[in-house]
Amino acid sequence: MAHSITFGFIAIGVMMILFGKKDWRLGAICIAAVFSHMSFDIFLGGTTEFPVFVPFESKSLSFSGTDWIFFEFLAIAIIFVASIIFLRKQKIKVLK
Repeated sequence: MAHSITFGFIAIGVMMILFGKKDWRLGAICIAAVFSHMSFDIFLGGTTEFPVFVPFESKSLSFSGTDWIFFEFLAIAIIFVASIIFLRKQKIKVLK
């Protein structure tokens, strides 16, 4: 399940309910962790096949040895965008 995007979305829901609905960075961390985990597994030469859409699709998707770069960039971009949005909202609240 740790390589499943579905698991990432479930983790987003749990984190947002338990720790704060206003801070979207928590959700971004959950989905970014899934992509980062896949990135490191590919980078370390372990597995390159992941059941990305479990439990909806049981097939594993196969990735090449250089796809870790894409997954790591995606994880960083998700965190970056969520942080920018959060900081802008905080700035607007301070100005009001």
